Amino acid sequence: MEGQKVANWTLDPSRAGETYSLNPQPNNVMDIFQTGYTLSHNLQVSLGGKNTQTFFSATSTEASGILPNNNLLRNSALARITGNLSDKFTFDTKLSYTRQQTDNPTRQSDNNFNPMQQIYTIPRNIRTQDAKNYEFPNSQGVMQQDFWAPGVSSTAENPYWVLNRNISNDLLGRFTGLVSLKYDFTDDLNLMIRTSYDRIDDSYEQKDYDGTLVRALYGRYTKTISNNYIFNNDFLLSYKKKFNTDWAMDVHAGGNSKKLDNESLSSNTGDALLVPNLFSMSNTNLPITTYAPGSPLNIQSLYAFGNFSWKDAIYFNLTGRNDWSSTLPANSRSYFYPSAGVSAILSKLIPSFPEIFSVAKVRASWAKVGSSPSPFMLQRTASFVSGGTNGFLSLSNVLPNTNLKPEQTKSFETGFNVGFLEGRLGLDFTYFKTNTVDQLFTIALPVGSGASSFFTNGGDIQNKGVEIVLNTVPVQTKDVTWNLDFNFSH
Repeated sequence: MEGQKVANWTLDPSRAGETYSLNPQPNNVMDIFQTGYTLSHNLQVSLGGKNTQTFFSATSTEASGILPNNNLLRNSALARITGNLSDKFTFDTKLSYTRQQTDNPTRQSDNNFNPMQQIYTIPRNIRTQDAKNYEFPNSQGVMQQDFWAPGVSSTAENPYWVLNRNISNDLLGRFTGLVSLKYDFTDDLNLMIRTSYDRIDDSYEQKDYDGTLVRALYGRYTKTISNNYIFNNDFLLSYKKKFNTDWAMDVHAGGNSKKLDNESLSSNTGDALLVPNLFSMSNTNLPITTYAPGSPLNIQSLYAFGNFSWKDAIYFNLTGRNDWSSTLPANSRSYFYPSAGVSAILSKLIPSFPEIFSVAKVRASWAKVGSSPSPFMLQRTASFVSGGTNGFLSLSNVLPNTNLKPEQTKSFETGFNVGFLEGRLGLDFTYFKTNTVDQLFTIALPVGSGASSFFTNGGDIQNKGVEIVLNTVPVQTKDVTWNLDFNFSH
């Protein structure tokens, strides 16, 4: 590259015969970028009286990225009201809504519509003024991409074409709501009831203009809409009491109902638009549509847990929970999992405990945890996919299992920790053992079975071992503390 005259790389017939000086262009990458910014405005209003407090907040955010046409506009509002309906009855309500529009969100990785990939592969001899002339009209008057290396790479495009003619926008709306009520029967006993809702609606649109060399030579239009929500309801009855100087208890009983659902619908015009650059689903002979029903899940639960203590030296805790999951067969839909634990601080419990110990504690616990499979493992599913004249149904490659059981993990742990010399030396010992049974997994099937795998329960995986930690403080002065720990596990 010594400034010799060479033919211009342009594909534009009207510029045939042009030449330019072949020189390295030190800034042809930097020229594409711009200075990004973020501008936010916020308004807050707070009102309150003796029994009711109200808070309102509105925020508007406008941002522009470091690449042209990459913009964001987000508006959100939040309202919250808390108060007392009586001396014993309190409430808390909250509503929020966010609307966010993103123009040309940057694609990631090696996607050929990722402008960063195109930018950093610009040859050094390409002049910025030439690259910016990214399109020219063909004989029918339809604008086409002007590019220095058509067909050379499966991901190559003029970055200015990608930024201006492979455009997309995403519109997202999110609504959340919460209502919580609490009633104090006495100073020790209260009931909380709460419901919450969280929904996200997303609409995505992509327009690839005629002349996009990779994936959409004759243009393409894509539209995707999706939504998902979580609906939660729970209650909790709590009782907390200290009977005398020795005994204390903190017990709770409650329930939860959780429902999740989501779905999406996506369509595109396929390989070509009938009328160039008219972005409509009716502008094609064979639209490609995919519908995903999502993964609905419904879990109902009842649970209780409690903590008991004696002289702040012995602690005992119990938990129990029963779930009913919609993803399990009716005969095994219900599963219970409890836990129990106990710990004792010997240095508090025994009056004549050796003074060499600054603390001495022993502990033990046992727990059982259950979990359910993902949705649609009880029936073989089918999906509608494109192909042929009107598309066809495709069966899932995973065979269902109507005899599924919940996966369960049982664990046991015991140990002790002691401290000496006012915390300068400590030893912590733990022994643990866990067994996971009825694991949920897929196994491969022969090709002739008509499916690739089968979902089932099985296995008993055990993990056990010990862990020993030695804590030391070799140096401890007014200005310097040096902690030195040693760990052994097996």
